[in-house]
Amino acid sequence: MPKIGRNAPCPCGSGLKYKKCCLNKKEASTQIAAVPSEIVASIREADQQAPDIKSRILQLNWENEAYSELAHEFVSNVDQAVDPKLLEEAVVLWNRYANETRPVIRKSETLCAALEYWVAQAGGPQASQSGLAQKYGVSAATISKRYQEIAAFAQ
Repeated sequence: MPKIGRNAPCPCGSGLKYKKCCLNKKEASTQIAAVPSEIVASIREADQQAPDIKSRILQLNWENEAYSELAHEFVSNVDQAVDPKLLEEAVVLWNRYANETRPVIRKSETLCAALEYWVAQAGGPQASQSGLAQKYGVSAATISKRYQEIAAFAQ
């Protein structure tokens, strides 16, 4: 089987680059052998019970394919400790916001950071705007602005 390049389209059909989609999953599966089998079993059971967020993204109606791609990028970059229901709520919020306001995406990292900050404010793993700014390589002020715009749709 030929090796898949990091920048090649992901073979899962998500439309994202391999490095933004399934590469991390492949790397994680190679590391799973070091984890005790009972922990692996509980993780797999939790994965089966949780809704598949990527298929949920595909089910939503997107005004622009770039908005769907950003949702995939967000899900790929967000902390794995986030409750799947909260993650799905963030994706649905992004869908509503994107379809109604039709934002121009100049730097997707800004919007991903704003969504991740929304998740933190909604009860997910704690994250600061400055920490997310470092993680995504954007300014905290821009995250704050985009967060406020997106959060207005959550009410």
